[in-house]
Amino acid sequence: MSNTVTTNPNLVTYGNYSFDYLGIPAASVMALLHKGFAHLMGNEAAARVTAWKEANPEATPEAIAEAKTKFQSEFMANLLAGTIGHGTRGPRGTAAETIARELAEKEVRAILTQNGLNMPSKDNVVSFPNGDAFTRKQLIDRRMANHGERLMREAEAELKARARKIEKEIAAAKASGAEGAASLGL
Repeated sequence: MSNTVTTNPNLVTYGNYSFDYLGIPAASVMALLHKGFAHLMGNEAAARVTAWKEANPEATPEAIAEAKTKFQSEFMANLLAGTIGHGTRGPRGTAAETIARELAEKEVRAILTQNGLNMPSKDNVVSFPNGDAFTRKQLIDRRMANHGERLMREAEAELKARARKIEKEIAAAKASGAEGAASLGL
């Protein structure tokens, strides 16, 4: 799962989980910052170095160390400039749009399965008896074009249901006097 951008700039979302980072304890924010920074400077830099080494198989250990330092320096500069994570993928949808597309994908998959066809993977296509052929993205886009309003209503309802569930869980935790992770069942 990936993060979803919403209209609330303080909301952080991953899959079915989300929180307003201004409402969580400072210790949790610091833990996330430490883990995120370690991931950025460690895992992401290592992935860049690995790709660089594949493109430069004759690289010396010194050149590899230099490349790692360069990537980490770029990450640090982007972090301090506020541009970390700015990719070229283009804008991402709202939480409701993401859920609507997930619903559209489920519907497409069910329709294909009912008709003895498989959902295509990545950029592969599924071919129909009449000669039509579509990628996964094209099929989902077509479903959204034809049923987008309904799917968005269902997605909004799903978001409201999730919010109600979270509110109930928070109220139950407060009512129980829960103070630590173990008492919250975490």
